[in-house]
Amino acid sequence: MMNLLLSEKKELAVLMNRIESENVIEPDSWKVVNEIGDEAFESLSLLSKQAKMDRIGRLAQRVDQAIEDLKKGRFGICNRCEGSISEDRLMAHPHSQFCLECQKIIDEQS
Repeated sequence: MMNLLLSEKKELAVLMNRIESENVIEPDSWKVVNEIGDEAFESLSLLSKQAKMDRIGRLAQRVDQAIEDLKKGRFGICNRCEGSISEDRLMAHPHSQFCLECQKIIDEQS
């Protein structure tokens, strides 16, 4: 499982680097635009890039936490009910912090 987590961490780092290198015009450097749509598009692009980076950053933190949990013998234990997280769930999402039942409850509350 450690190899799977480390592989996921490496993939996230590569993805983060790729997104960071995307060419997005910063608002400060915008030239006069002929159409309001051009400015809106650039603004959306900038927000989209930040949203992607934020999401990947949160996922990377969860992977780091899963690695720590594995080292401490707490890997696969739900953070909400303290029950076991199914092996199938962990194989699909090794960074899972909650069992499927608790995740459903959390999602419904969101």
